[in-house]
Amino acid sequence: MSYKDIKKYFLLSTIIGGTLFASGCEDAEQTVNKVANDVAEQVQSEASKDNPFVLSVKNGHLQSYPDKTIGEAFSTFFSSPTWKYFQSETGENVVEFTGYCMYMEQKVKAKMQFIVNENSDSFQIGALGFNDVPQNELTKAGLLQAIYENKNNETANEATNVEAAVPKKETQQSKSQNNNQQLIEQVKNSHILEIKRDTIGNIFDGDLFSNSSWKVKNGEVVFKGSYRGQIVEGEPANLEFTFTPNGDGSYYVIKTVKYNGELAAEEGASSIIQMIDDATQ
Repeated sequence: MSYKDIKKYFLLSTIIGGTLFASGCEDAEQTVNKVANDVAEQVQSEASKDNPFVLSVKNGHLQSYPDKTIGEAFSTFFSSPTWKYFQSETGENVVEFTGYCMYMEQKVKAKMQFIVNENSDSFQIGALGFNDVPQNELTKAGLLQAIYENKNNETANEATNVEAAVPKKETQQSKSQNNNQQLIEQVKNSHILEIKRDTIGNIFDGDLFSNSSWKVKNGEVVFKGSYRGQIVEGEPANLEFTFTPNGDGSYYVIKTVKYNGELAAEEGASSIIQMIDDATQ
């Protein structure tokens, strides 16, 4: 970053901070901290703009929305967008986006993380927070739908409403169906711990299965399909997989596997997953 850019951010924080003198001390301190954090993120974003991991995410696409890059979609939807790269304590390459939008009629600071592989050629969506409060998978899916499908996001100068993705007059049943579809799309765009090389959707909606279907059961996504290969000679291989998020929501794990309607034991389930893994290489 140039000296001119750093000076600009410093002057911005100084000018805004000076207007707070007449306010209450507590509110002023909170506002100063907010401004300081925003300025620090702008500085980090400028420093990370040429980072290969950041560029991989910004120039990348989500499977469900291939016509617009993530960088273009996010900069249109959010106000004050910033991007930065860091390495987590576990050694993961993390690209973190921050920006402002409206949620529940309140302006919130959204923070979404992307976990990028070492070669920076693929990534998965990690944690989402609003004002540093962790959000669940349904909220994450709803936010992505709002970013890409909201027709009111004509300008990034004002924070855009996440809730605009869901019609206000829809029935409870249609709202539930919409939430379920959002969760299914979220799972499809994510990775599983057992097979990290490709998204869940690419693996299970590909050529490995026929008569495939997706549904949400008890808050978890379930895939059913007829495996085109052979697991036991002379038998059909109708498989069912239940996906559940890991602790921090950065990827999914296969909770259970059913073979021809019967719950597979742990060893059998591991063998089936390994067979799917081998078939995708």
